[in-house]
Amino acid sequence: MKRRVLLIAAAAAVATGLGGCAKPDNALSTTSSSATPAGTAPTTGPVRVTIGGRPENLSGPVVCGTNNGKFSIAVGDMATGIIVGLEPDASVVHGAGLGTVDGVVLSFTEGVPGENATATKTDNTYKITGMASGTDNAGAQVHKPFEVTITCP
Repeated sequence: MKRRVLLIAAAAAVATGLGGCAKPDNALSTTSSSATPAGTAPTTGPVRVTIGGRPENLSGPVVCGTNNGKFSIAVGDMATGIIVGLEPDASVVHGAGLGTVDGVVLSFTEGVPGENATATKTDNTYKITGMASGTDNAGAQVHKPFEVTITCP
């Protein structure tokens, strides 16, 4: 039951973050890769994700956008992708949904004890590093370091 609640909470957090990439009343300024025909890879900037020291295989379009001053970067879809909410200049990381790793839904939330994240920006490339956490099936808290490098198109 606890795992189901965590999965629902994580999905809601990611959905809320992706909501920042929606286009209400033309208030959103986004840049994303263009759609491609089936069987071809989308054209995106490089995406590198390492969690717990292990490279993660992540693919899909990169969407970078600002809505009401909230900047987010999403890669892939809600089920298998990641999302990071941060300041456009990379001065503060507010949150990150990193998906499920080794059966644990991992995330970073600004202000949560035991979690931290920092970011740098060079041109359109963001590098986010930090410590994310989640709860395993036995109810134990799991902490894993993460590093995400994403180039916005």
